[in-house]
Amino acid sequence: MNNHEENKKGIVLNRMYTGSYLSTNLGHEVINMFQADNDNGKHYLYLNAKGNFSDSGKKVSTMLLVRHIEKNKVEVVGMAKNLKYVESAFCTLPRDIARVNEDVRKDQLGLQIRYGGVSIEKIFGTQGQQSVYVSYWVDPKDFYRPKFGNRLIIEFTGKSETYLVTSDESRENESCDNGNNIKTIKLNENFASTSLHQFILDDDSVNKFDDICDKNLENFWECKSEKIDLPKDFEEHEISLFDICQLQKDENKFSNALSYFMQKYPKLWIKFLDEYFEKKYSFGEIISVSREENAKVDGKDNTGGRIDLLIRTENSYIIIENKIDSDIIVEGNITQLQRYYNYVKCLKEEEQNRLKKYEEKLKDKYDKRKKQYNGLSDIAQQKKGGWAERWKNDIEILEDKLKVTKSEIEKLVIGIVLYPDYNKPDEVLLKIDDSNKYNKLPYSEIYNWLKDNAKDILSNDVNFKAFYNAMKQHTFKYRSESLYEEMKEIFFSRIKELSIMK
Repeated sequence: MNNHEENKKGIVLNRMYTGSYLSTNLGHEVINMFQADNDNGKHYLYLNAKGNFSDSGKKVSTMLLVRHIEKNKVEVVGMAKNLKYVESAFCTLPRDIARVNEDVRKDQLGLQIRYGGVSIEKIFGTQGQQSVYVSYWVDPKDFYRPKFGNRLIIEFTGKSETYLVTSDESRENESCDNGNNIKTIKLNENFASTSLHQFILDDDSVNKFDDICDKNLENFWECKSEKIDLPKDFEEHEISLFDICQLQKDENKFSNALSYFMQKYPKLWIKFLDEYFEKKYSFGEIISVSREENAKVDGKDNTGGRIDLLIRTENSYIIIENKIDSDIIVEGNITQLQRYYNYVKCLKEEEQNRLKKYEEKLKDKYDKRKKQYNGLSDIAQQKKGGWAERWKNDIEILEDKLKVTKSEIEKLVIGIVLYPDYNKPDEVLLKIDDSNKYNKLPYSEIYNWLKDNAKDILSNDVNFKAFYNAMKQHTFKYRSESLYEEMKEIFFSRIKELSIMK
């Protein structure tokens, strides 16, 4: 390994927790947030996507660990200064990454890197792109994270000079509102959407980063390079079929689970809806929960598609569109939400017509009985048994039925878009007309409510608990956060498992 102390100023943005590789593999970048437990005390870093770098990689002194937050914007979650590159990481991997570059691998393994007492080779394996295990290293005192409340956003403008926006001005335009001290660097670069790392070597751009990375080091950052300490760092969760089959990532299968538990615990979900809508509506009891209901009405335009969940209650139709990793579909000038709403309005009209006919029959019976009863003398009305008492009971029953029928005729149509916090729907697409729109329901709202209101069920129903735990990954504000937590859990689990096997 060469320390390469020559004069270097460049910066590399290392984009983490993204890409299809993470759907089936442990992302190697998970090591970037932890110090190795080797005696030499180095904090190693892996450069996405394959660990290797070109000549530009030798010119950088600072690595910013970033995660994607929205189009052309990333947030910095860590910073490593005074980078030293690992000689063997300067290489070109075989086109077919299933072939292992033995020379590179042997050099990398010679570093004897361990996390939680387990070698990096055992954690990540020996095949495929794992020819490179680490790309750079820094002294632990040179690894930083933003202090609590501080946030650094990088926005790729690609059309103006690079400049720094601070706190108040930045917050006005920043959609992510948590944080007391938000700084945004408007970068005169295009976002490298096809690469998971991006070198910044332009002097002007580098100097703007220096304002944050060097001049404000003590105020903005805290030195935080930590070794893995198991079991303190790791709260193990029970593996369920949701984890094994990745059901939480499958929109249809997760909707199946939601439908099942709504039917199993109807009172729980009505209570949630009551509180979510602040008792604005009277839903009554759940009658049915339909999955993938065909929303096409023959002879009616602007209907069609399949509704994720259609809940029928005594007093309402509730349309739930579940959007885990998908967006609201727009065809022509109409959204799928509008089509579903139109379909349910047709259902409502059909039911209204049927119920009105039924109401008319009830009203005729009611009027007849009322007339018969009123035709009796006071003495006859007060007599126990016989026609008078039966007629009086009939009248009371018919009155109750008429009340219920009137409520059913006036059923509400309510639309809900259920979404992970990281996949917030476009407000414009929720609109139906000037007075109606779908309601937004983030998964975090359900998750947090169930934590406080479903304790007994969570304790006694292992399947419901698994469903609840699977929901957690949809409660993060950014998909990158969710992926990081998922990776960290796999990382710690693997270390623990391998430690036991030693």
